[in-house]
Amino acid sequence: MKRRITILGLFCFIVLSVSITSFASVSIVVKEEQSKLSLPKQIDEINTAFSALSSDPAYGGIYYEEDTLIVNMVNDQPAAYQQIPSFFSAYPDVEIKYQYVKYSLGFLESVKDALAPQMGVWSISVLDANEITNQLDIYLSDYSNQVQSAIIQFVDDSFGTSDFLNFIDYSNVSIIY
Repeated sequence: MKRRITILGLFCFIVLSVSITSFASVSIVVKEEQSKLSLPKQIDEINTAFSALSSDPAYGGIYYEEDTLIVNMVNDQPAAYQQIPSFFSAYPDVEIKYQYVKYSLGFLESVKDALAPQMGVWSISVLDANEITNQLDIYLSDYSNQVQSAIIQFVDDSFGTSDFLNFIDYSNVSIIY
């Protein structure tokens, strides 16, 4: 009887030890998973909160390069040295790289909005304020010099410059419904 109790006690000890070890390793995995989730959650929070910056004349947009958040700030704008870095400093786990660009995202978007009513006239298929290149991508179904010149003239007349326009030949693309 004593031998049975000893064996049973030893068996319980082994089961308990294995259970504790398993629980500890599961706990470590769960903590690792939670830390992995914290970065995407922070990035999601940044994506929803950065709209407050979109009207800032120093804000050029954000995009991701692998695991790094690239924040574009416009040269010669004092707010770029204050508001934008302080906004992103609330996210210490996100690797952030600041990059200086010529045009604000708001400016590129306003040019895009001005061109939108002319899309049918100039055979514009897509307009995109490209944060990565700091340009306005204009996809043209009619890629002729005449159409490009008309768009450049319109933008120059309306905004004083057009060096940020990037024309993309979209003439061989067909959309199938």
